Amino acid sequence: MKSKKIKSFVDNFAAVIADVLDTDVIIVDDDMDIIGKSLKYFSVYNDIKIGSLIAKVLSENEKIYVQDKSDIDSCRKCKEYKICKMRGFIGVPIKYENKIIGVLALILQKSKVKKLFEKLESALFFMENMADLIGIRINEINERKSLKNRMQKIESILNFTNEALVYTDQYGNIIFFNKAFRKLFEKKDSILYRPGNLKEIYKDILSLYAENKKIENIKLSLEYNERLFYGRLSLEPVNLTIEDKGFICRFDEYENSEKKEKFYLSGSLVTFTWLAKYIKQEVLDEAKILAGKTGDILIHSKDNALNELLAKAIFNYSERRLEDIRVIYMQNIYRDLLDEFFISEYGILKMTKKGAFVIVQPEGMNLHIQDRFADFIKENDRAFKERVRLIFCTSENLYDLSENGLFSKKLYQYLSDISQIGIDNIDDEYELFDGFIKNAVKYYSGIYKNKGFSLSKNTITDLWEIKENYSLTELDTLIESMVRSNSSEYKKFVKKKSVMEMSVSEFEEKYLQKLIKQGKTQKEIYEIMGMSRSTLYRRLKKMEGKNTSYGKKQ
Repeated sequence: MKSKKIKSFVDNFAAVIADVLDTDVIIVDDDMDIIGKSLKYFSVYNDIKIGSLIAKVLSENEKIYVQDKSDIDSCRKCKEYKICKMRGFIGVPIKYENKIIGVLALILQKSKVKKLFEKLESALFFMENMADLIGIRINEINERKSLKNRMQKIESILNFTNEALVYTDQYGNIIFFNKAFRKLFEKKDSILYRPGNLKEIYKDILSLYAENKKIENIKLSLEYNERLFYGRLSLEPVNLTIEDKGFICRFDEYENSEKKEKFYLSGSLVTFTWLAKYIKQEVLDEAKILAGKTGDILIHSKDNALNELLAKAIFNYSERRLEDIRVIYMQNIYRDLLDEFFISEYGILKMTKKGAFVIVQPEGMNLHIQDRFADFIKENDRAFKERVRLIFCTSENLYDLSENGLFSKKLYQYLSDISQIGIDNIDDEYELFDGFIKNAVKYYSGIYKNKGFSLSKNTITDLWEIKENYSLTELDTLIESMVRSNSSEYKKFVKKKSVMEMSVSEFEEKYLQKLIKQGKTQKEIYEIMGMSRSTLYRRLKKMEGKNTSYGKKQ
């Protein structure tokens, strides 16, 4: 029980009691070692012997008060009886939860005995209250010392593991992290001593803590201290005492994961944090809410690549994240093969046990497959939903397509009833576009070790002006080309491509006009031109403003 912290505290307590009662005070522990004293009148009490009055209080676990030591047989037999100046004695046990852990004793000189014994009940009441306070405080100090010792042992063990571990309180304040964690997030040229709060590394950590339960394998992609982390986070509540609540978190890098093959092949590295460079935070917050639910989802925007990324992020945030995810790109050119692959008795819909399907371009399915798919969902609704979650991604106006006979009304009715989320594309808002370009520049500057490369505001504005002609993938490739060649002259990378796209577009439009004038039906036109019904529909809508009559609908 002995420690500098306890001795300092108990000495102060002894001094207070000595001042209040104007007498000498000794406080001992359960080993009869003096842990605190305030000797105003005597100075000979430096050790406690067996058979003494203090030892008797300790052994009998009872308060003892003596007005005259000559009345006590053990005192008279003491070798130091004649030189001992103590006349009276009052001692009370120090307890914690009914266990004796020490003694609080008053050593009274002759002049103090009468005064204190006239008010003995008050003195005993005061001493017992003081003994209770000392007991509580000593126990707190011992618990903290024990906890500290346990933490030191735990820390030494945790430093042997290759897993990056961090222990925080319930507010995210970091209490301990191991060497692997430090190595993971420290800068290359400086040592990470201790970030103040885990929110500095992962801003959503407190929302996970609020669930107050064990959570496993949340996929993360984040950046801290100029270090990129791709992997997963697991955490578990740890309550060392009633008051000390905390969490231990494990950051498992993709390349170090023992289950990386199964885990990462079943999903992807796409997370909401990573998607923040492409999509508004309010959209991501809405998507997180949908991820926590069980129903199917329809995602729509101008870019199906972005739709697919959001679908994967939703899956990776959901409770299904360790199951299989299948991404299916619908193309009606497969026809009978799609029927067998998708809906037949041995198709993936019936054979898949758990997980999620991401269906990109549902409008690309043949109409009869769309109808059968809608019937399948309706017939197998409950059992199927328990096993599999469907996430649809489209860049089309499905209502217009269904009204024009180009999309199944059955399937449209189902999709209109499920949860929907729309994405503002980067070409809709300059702020998103600007962030996308700068993130791409930063990433490729690191890849090509060209950290001095940057794009001027005027160049980004120029790219904003031509964005309509390019998908996200094409814009990303354009930025990579610029960084790779260390040139901000984007025109030399897009000039030839732009001319080619214009000529193809003009050719398609002229050929389409020719077929319309020949009186071809829409079915004949999309078969001749080798395009899907939805693509043909877009071309016709675009030409509508030029007073071009539509082909026949047969």
